[in-house]
Amino acid sequence: MYDSSKNEHLLELMRIQKSLVYFVTALRSNELLFMKLERTNFLGLNDEEREAPG
Repeated sequence: MYDSSKNEHLLELMRIQKSLVYFVTALRSNELLFMKLERTNFLGLNDEEREAPG
C-alpha cells in the first residue's frame, strides 16, 4: 500500500516537472522575442516610452 502511494506521488511529480519544462521553454521563447523587439524597436517607441513602467 505504501509503495503504491509513493509511486503515485512520483508520477505526479513527473507530471509537474513536464509542465514546468513547457513553462520554462515558453518563458525562454518570450525572452528571445522581447529582446528582438527591443533591439529592432518594432513598436516604434521613443526613449521615454521604453523606460515607462507597465
